[in-house]
Amino acid sequence: MAKLKPQKLTGGVDSEGETMKPLTNPGVVMGTVGYESPEQVRGETVDHRSDLFSFGLILFEMLCGERAFHRETMAETMTAILKEDPPELSETNDKISPQLEKIVRRCLEKKPERRFHSAHDLGFALESLSASSTTSGKNLTTSRFSNYRRNCETEACKFANAFGRIRCC
Repeated sequence: MAKLKPQKLTGGVDSEGETMKPLTNPGVVMGTVGYESPEQVRGETVDHRSDLFSFGLILFEMLCGERAFHRETMAETMTAILKEDPPELSETNDKISPQLEKIVRRCLEKKPERRFHSAHDLGFALESLSASSTTSGKNLTTSRFSNYRRNCETEACKFANAFGRIRCC
């Protein structure tokens, strides 16, 4: 069985201390349309915060079942990523907690410096959310919707924590 070795797309130093050649170049737009950060769409140099934006897009889609910036054409989708805010999560799923929505929106900030600084910081925010929903969960009714909300948030937290562990290694 072949061994897979994770690679950092923006270049850097691998686990053996070897300098890695970047797999992407500034000015080259590369990625799946609809999951790119604004800086990727513009063909700018990207760093780990671009991954946090893309993660926010996946988290958004997991929570409401639709893409944050889906449009009819690739050009319209790319323009939406650059210029529009995603819909409020509560518009499509009113069971999403305001705290989780705030975390997702921070991932989807247009300016990289306004996003989480690291996957570790994002993981910490989600762990805090998970811990608070566990303690406050005793006060929730056991309706189908409250269970659904807790399950969404729990699964989102697990996914984010796995992402954080992978990216922080």
